[in-house]
Amino acid sequence: MVYATEFCDRNRRSPRRLARLWYAVLLAGSMLAAAPTAAQAVTFNIPAQSVGAALDAYARQAGVKVLFPYDGLNAITSRPLVGTYDRNQALARLIEGTGLEIVRGSDGIIALRRRVPSAAINEASPSPRLAYAPLAAPQVPDSAALPELDEPAVMGRTAAATSDDDETIIVTGTLIRGIAPESSPTQVYSRADIRAAGVASVEEFVDRLPQNFGGGSTAETVGLVNDRATGFNQSGGTGVNLRGLGSGSTLVLLNGRRLAPSGGLGDFVDISILPLNAIERVEVVTDGASAIYGADAIGGVINFRLRDDFDGVETFVRYGAATEGRLDEFRTGVTAGTAWTGGGALLAYDYFDRDALSVEERDFADAALRPNDILPDQRRHSVIATLSQQLSSAIGLRMHGLYGHRTSRRTATTSLTPRNTNLTRATSEQFGLAATADIDLGADWSAAIAGDFFNVAEDQARTLFSPAVTGNDSEIWTIEGLLNGPLIDLPAGPARLAIGASHRGERFSSRNRTTSRLSARDARGVDALYGELFVPVIGPAASVPGVRRLELSLAGRYEDFSRFGQTFNPKVGALWSPLDGVRLRSSYGTSFNAPNLADLGSTFSGASVFILPDPTSPGGTSVVLTDSRANRDLQPEEATTWSAGFDVDQPMGPGTLTLSGTYYDIDYDGRIGVPSGNAALFLTNPAFAAAVTRDPPLARAQNIFADALAAGSFFNLAGARWAAPGDEDAIFDNRLRNQASDVTRGLDFRVAYRTAVAGGDLKATLDGNHVLSYERQIIPTSPVIDVVDTIFNPADLRLRGGLAWAGSSATAAIFVNHVGGYRDDRTTPARAVAAWTTVDLSVGYDTGDSRLLSNTRFALSVQNVLDEDPPLLGTDPLGGRFGYDPTNASPLGRFVALQVTKRW
Repeated sequence: MVYATEFCDRNRRSPRRLARLWYAVLLAGSMLAAAPTAAQAVTFNIPAQSVGAALDAYARQAGVKVLFPYDGLNAITSRPLVGTYDRNQALARLIEGTGLEIVRGSDGIIALRRRVPSAAINEASPSPRLAYAPLAAPQVPDSAALPELDEPAVMGRTAAATSDDDETIIVTGTLIRGIAPESSPTQVYSRADIRAAGVASVEEFVDRLPQNFGGGSTAETVGLVNDRATGFNQSGGTGVNLRGLGSGSTLVLLNGRRLAPSGGLGDFVDISILPLNAIERVEVVTDGASAIYGADAIGGVINFRLRDDFDGVETFVRYGAATEGRLDEFRTGVTAGTAWTGGGALLAYDYFDRDALSVEERDFADAALRPNDILPDQRRHSVIATLSQQLSSAIGLRMHGLYGHRTSRRTATTSLTPRNTNLTRATSEQFGLAATADIDLGADWSAAIAGDFFNVAEDQARTLFSPAVTGNDSEIWTIEGLLNGPLIDLPAGPARLAIGASHRGERFSSRNRTTSRLSARDARGVDALYGELFVPVIGPAASVPGVRRLELSLAGRYEDFSRFGQTFNPKVGALWSPLDGVRLRSSYGTSFNAPNLADLGSTFSGASVFILPDPTSPGGTSVVLTDSRANRDLQPEEATTWSAGFDVDQPMGPGTLTLSGTYYDIDYDGRIGVPSGNAALFLTNPAFAAAVTRDPPLARAQNIFADALAAGSFFNLAGARWAAPGDEDAIFDNRLRNQASDVTRGLDFRVAYRTAVAGGDLKATLDGNHVLSYERQIIPTSPVIDVVDTIFNPADLRLRGGLAWAGSSATAAIFVNHVGGYRDDRTTPARAVAAWTTVDLSVGYDTGDSRLLSNTRFALSVQNVLDEDPPLLGTDPLGGRFGYDPTNASPLGRFVALQVTKRW
């Protein structure tokens, strides 16, 4: 068993800060004082041989009993294990790449089983019924029982198997049990990867993925000028934004199941509510997947897998602080699990507390925006529970539940005239339950029946613009069935089929909780039929020169929306392996995304009057009436995605070299949005010319004004220059619409080398994303503009490279993050924005079976070691954002955290 104790707080000069600090010290001290004694590390000498023989040798040398399935293991060769290690690390090295995982450890016996990830209907296999084979080994006392093991460090491995056997790990991106979706670009990040990154939360880890853009809905980007959704992120949640297509274009799953969306637009899943101590691994598919999962999967899919075979108790405390200013952070929690014959249960709790980061604490921030909070004050409680039980020899049940509660407080000051300061208090509460019954039908066929329900409720109170409390309620529920099994035997292996059906219900409402007045309400149902076919054309047993493997995958999904009719989305994938360890892949598919229920059911009718820069006006400015009323004629978004790439895994010298590269092309038509969120560009940027009407008809201005006035959402920011409709020089149509298109193309690449150094594993990695173009067209009559390398849009280059070493008791990692330079195009000529490079460092020490401090891990992490400020921007009164770009940089500065991990 592995337990974690994290230690994290803030250096705020306040009684609350001191109380947190003393609590952390006392709790950590009590953990150390209570640490039991245990056995010492063991010296191993196991040469490279079959995995079965290696496990026999391990059992003899470690003095334990090992239960494991023999079938297929003699065909896999283990790597040598020579040196002194604790038993858990030694076993982790031996089973890496075999498809085995730890089930539980008790009374000196270690049980292994085939790796069967939990909780996803696309993994509809019944709980395994393994014939464990005990090995002869000396008896050991109960006190020497082995702890449960973390998954070995496989930093960002691809989903492909390490050899051409059947021990492929099942991951996100396919409906078919027993295969990996090797035709789509997929990365799997283990708990070891997350630990090496030195992060404390799920959102921090996702933010470091080169494919994830920092824009969209996050706690830092509230009110971003070019993304209207950020203005509706009341509680400061965090979404995932793969490819920079918007948080609503990435599908987020928890154990393969959808979660209810958050925010005032109901357009993103809040990942910050997920407790990190409950996560086993993170799976990322950077490819369109609507044929597999339905709507939302345009930019890709990210799936958070929960720990399911944990046995014991784990507590953590973590304290962290920025070295400049008064921001500090505190986390604590517990994970408890137990396993029994045929089942197990887990409960994980996480508490997070962070003070606000004020503009006054960062020199680069605009003085005109003080007082102001760059990051809000937040407190979160998160709970996740899992349960699995084999009900009979053919039926297994898996369940997981989630509860989260967050409070957030933020001070915001505008530099508009008159100057306004607004205090926002918000809460977010979400809960849900998912259950899956796995049924073994015989003849290698299985069925899965799943159902789930998730809900998010948010409240927001402002002291100025909206004194009353506004609230959002979002629900999603699904019932789904899937059949899975071999269709026909082919020379290269069986063709496998998955076919299923589902019904999903969605509901969203937003209202003034004081007056009960609705601002949006809508609901819909979605019925779906879908299937996937895997065809091995050529396999290792029947290969021909130049073709070791050739595989095809075909998927299709038919959906019937209660509001938009029917849609069908196909996907085709191909894999060609000319020789062992070399794979060439490609995929093509279409995707579909219906409008948000908040937009469809909106009753909002708003308008504002501005004095804006106008190069065509003799005085240099014009009075503009902005039309921001609702648009109920929105149509679905559609996309075509294709990718092509390669994966190479080859021995090189004493280690293994991994190379991968992917070219992607996403053509996103009818994307829903407003022409611009930056009013300063309405009359200066030619891309918006089609939305401008100069010398507008009086009747049109009167209609806009009347609708906005009736809704209580009219703002005159032009002062005496506008008194009534007809005083404006132009109307800007900034209503929500289906924009013409977004087209993005780019390259993902990865280089990794792994070898043994100084008695441990050393892995060097370099991950990157290079955006070749991101072309946007607002409406069919407007020009096509390339927004890559412009402010608040994706930079063309993001890199993360580093070294991670893991020994028998110590670990160390260093990573370098780089965001390329770009342009601030809000002025003419555009201003250059410098590149931003930061360094992250983490070290850890595990006492193992030490007599003094057994089962305790200490970890120190330093983010942004060199304390690099974000690149400075010029600011303007309507589009400035604290003097830096939050989508491509962070204001946090150097952040140091100490974590203590205790295994009870």
